[in-house]
Amino acid sequence: MKRHGQVTKFIKNDLVKLIRKDLWEYQIGNERDLETAYCFHLRNFLGDDKTWKISTNHTISGKKTSIAKRSSSGKRRRSEFIMPDVTLAKNPSGYDKPLKHKIGIELKLISPATTNLPNIGAEKFMRDYRKLRIIKSRHYMCTVFFFLVFSDTEISEREVGRRIKKIRTSGGIGKFEVRVINRYINPRTKKFLSETERAQRKEKGRRIYRSYTGDDPRFKSNKPKNSTGGSGQKKAWVTMRKKAKKASWRRRFPNHPLTKEWKRKH
Repeated sequence: MKRHGQVTKFIKNDLVKLIRKDLWEYQIGNERDLETAYCFHLRNFLGDDKTWKISTNHTISGKKTSIAKRSSSGKRRRSEFIMPDVTLAKNPSGYDKPLKHKIGIELKLISPATTNLPNIGAEKFMRDYRKLRIIKSRHYMCTVFFFLVFSDTEISEREVGRRIKKIRTSGGIGKFEVRVINRYINPRTKKFLSETERAQRKEKGRRIYRSYTGDDPRFKSNKPKNSTGGSGQKKAWVTMRKKAKKASWRRRFPNHPLTKEWKRKH
């Protein structure tokens, strides 16, 4: 049987390493992939321990857990329930007893197309912060986590974690744990990827995370095909050799192989 402290220690340390490895090996492309991988590793860690229950988007209703949401127009309304991305609870001893929720997790994965850290004080982030703060401060759960995956060429993971913790809603008795992963940091060297490495990984990810039912247009050559095959290419060179005899053509294309060839022979 895994104790609460053992589970939280795994989430803080080993689980971060496992998710980082999955990202590096192109196993995670979007937030649903992240959620799946997160639960998969948690289930592997718990093994045959049936005292714990892992849930995704588990609905928690009631005034004690409702949060204020702000629309794009700025209007605020209070929700009647919340749904943390992942929850861990102790299974009840009987069917007529409720789950004993212990750990709540909010996951946020920024699209690989976004190559800079977004505004972590935006409403879509603040909503998650408020959710975690409320379920922790009102003692509905013992431990809560905010887990972020982003891409940035300069900002370190430690700095991002520090910035999130400075936001007002993340402190006090509702304080939550923060874990972040920057895709642009090599998990082996712990250094930022070069511009070439970033471009290569982005291109490979783009091809892996999208499929086509017919021929994949991304693998087609952009070079025009000669309808007459090799004979057409030979005809083109015959034509250019004739043009290379003219001084005006050679002045126009001074570095062309036929221009250099003409100069050697004359």
